[in-house]
Amino acid sequence: KFHIEKSIINDSVVSITVRNENEIIFGCDNKTIILWDLNENKEIKKFKSHEIIPNLLLYNQNDDNLIVVGHVKINIVNLDTGELLKILEKHEMAITSVLTVRKNNLLISSSKDSSILIWNLSTGEILKSLNKHNGII
Repeated sequence: KFHIEKSIINDSVVSITVRNENEIIFGCDNKTIILWDLNENKEIKKFKSHEIIPNLLLYNQNDDNLIVVGHVKINIVNLDTGELLKILEKHEMAITSVLTVRKNNLLISSSKDSSILIWNLSTGEILKSLNKHNGII
């Protein structure tokens, strides 16, 4: 049974993802990322999310990187160092969801601008843009 004391994390948590069975990752509204050890009930590391509020977090098992989704851009961050590796920018309105396709190392993102983008995570290149939708995705 896991329990995290409210007083331990002083920031408002806006997103969360899982790295493995013992570690979770919090995104906070002060543009901070916290890697948390569930067994020890303590912070492993904390780093800045590179000028975006991390509205969505997604752990990429292929390369041990963290996908940090802000309002209209996506940062790819090295989870061990906190280094910003790539910035994916193309959406014009709020990003609503993201998912990865591990086999091909792809990222798929959707936005309120009615677009779905398929990205190559290795290069940051957009492979396909689907934007023929009539409403918000």
